[in-house]
Amino acid sequence: MYSIAISVASCLRANTRVDVAWLIDSQNIELADRTEAIAITPGGGRMGDLVSGALDAQLVDVASRHSATGRFVRLRISPVDALIAGIASGGEFGCVIAPASTLPAELWSLVSHGTEPDPLFNFGNNLALTLFERRLEDFTQLPSRKSSGQTRDEDRIRLLDEVARNGYIENYS
Repeated sequence: MYSIAISVASCLRANTRVDVAWLIDSQNIELADRTEAIAITPGGGRMGDLVSGALDAQLVDVASRHSATGRFVRLRISPVDALIAGIASGGEFGCVIAPASTLPAELWSLVSHGTEPDPLFNFGNNLALTLFERRLEDFTQLPSRKSSGQTRDEDRIRLLDEVARNGYIENYS
């Protein structure tokens, strides 16, 4: 869930609704990664994915109903959708989806950085420090641009450019 934690925390701080979903069980397929999660914002924006993206559209539909509480949903991946997603077979999946605001705040890491041209992190709560595997003294020497890892730099630049242009981003995953 770390891949979405900072985005969820940002949405919550901005009072933007964000729903979070994760897998609970599956039929006919072994779950490769039980830590996968997806965050869904109003309008269908999403961060992360479940089962190589094969459940994402269905979860966006569930989230669009704006339930005030969490709920368990059973979703199905057809053999064709499984093929497109690159998984062995279709099947049924049990997911929990809930507004992030109803989940414990301790789930979401909290970090901040300065406003200088190449900002350094200046704070990380205990969860963030654990996830980054750093002590606060080390974390506050880390430029925030290095937090996404080298393989994500192009995605990060594209995301920031689009946010600067439009004030938001759609369909981020």
